[in-house]
Amino acid sequence: FCFNVRDAEAKCVLHKKQRRLLEDPGVKGVSFDDTEQGKAILASRLISVSVLIVLDDVDHTDQMDALLPAKDILGRGSLVIVTTTDKKVLQSRDISSIYEMKKLDPLHAKQRFCLHAFSKPSPPEGFEDFVQKMLNICNGLPLSIKIFGEQLYGNSSKDYWESQLHKLDSGLLPKPHQGEAKTKLRYFR
Repeated sequence: FCFNVRDAEAKCVLHKKQRRLLEDPGVKGVSFDDTEQGKAILASRLISVSVLIVLDDVDHTDQMDALLPAKDILGRGSLVIVTTTDKKVLQSRDISSIYEMKKLDPLHAKQRFCLHAFSKPSPPEGFEDFVQKMLNICNGLPLSIKIFGEQLYGNSSKDYWESQLHKLDSGLLPKPHQGEAKTKLRYFR
């Protein structure tokens, strides 16, 4: 399992993610210092091995190339799961089955957001506009709705809500549909 692949590339440690993939099927004591060596070792060690590979938060084809051996190398019954916000990453590797997360309909999105932000299914008086603006930003994405709601939970200051909306609108915080919602955990407070 490789989580936060995007962060790994930003820190130039994709070879550490490769090493992690090798450790999961029981390969120990493998040493390499760069991504190209890791690709070769991954390909040689995973030939005909049935594996489950999960790559989380992949946002570039280079990451796929570094962490995912060619389909014909993996053993029969292998399964590869990749999460990404960019469908083109999957299409570049000829992934045969793509499941696209469904967005919540407006009513359920509002109820879910309010449950996370206010512990009830509707906003308190005076917060309707703030909630609608947040829902527009979340774009129906369940994880974004949950994270934003949780980050705003317990804060009944309209000034605080306004400042968070301003940060999102001005680009100081990435919006969910421009990148994954996990980034909000680091910057939203």
